Amino acid sequence: MTELTTTARVSAFLDQLTALSDKASAQRNLALWMKKNLTLDGKPYSLKDHEFQEAIINDRHPRMCVIKASQIGLTEMSLRLSAAMLAVGRIKLMYVLPSATFSQKVSVDRFLPIIQGSKILSALQRPEAKGAAMRKLGNSTIYFSGASSDAQAISIPAEAIVF
Repeated sequence: MTELTTTARVSAFLDQLTALSDKASAQRNLALWMKKNLTLDGKPYSLKDHEFQEAIINDRHPRMCVIKASQIGLTEMSLRLSAAMLAVGRIKLMYVLPSATFSQKVSVDRFLPIIQGSKILSALQRPEAKGAAMRKLGNSTIYFSGASSDAQAISIPAEAIVF
């Protein structure tokens, strides 16, 4: 029994080490990376009761459209997916919400706690960009923008857009 427990612990440690050190592997399986490195309400992030989201998270198609019902956790998932993409890649991502005021509220009330709840994301957070409209994690940047005005998103160099 002890040998099995030790084997399971070693296996879990190796899985975590792979997810952390091999960015290519992490990019192929962002759901695994998210489960191992993010928390929700102080517990490891889980897709329990939201298993369908794993296919969305791991989909690498350059354009994705998700039609959804309300209150199924997709905003939470998309914010966490955005954080994972920032952590394992070098990317500029724009997260667009209906207004600049709402985008800043989401940045502070929803995205910042994701960073604060993860040792890895906290370590990657760069102090020179802690504002609500722009956050830097390692070599990646996320811009929170409003869609209510054409001028709000002009000249933001983004490789990925979430709206």
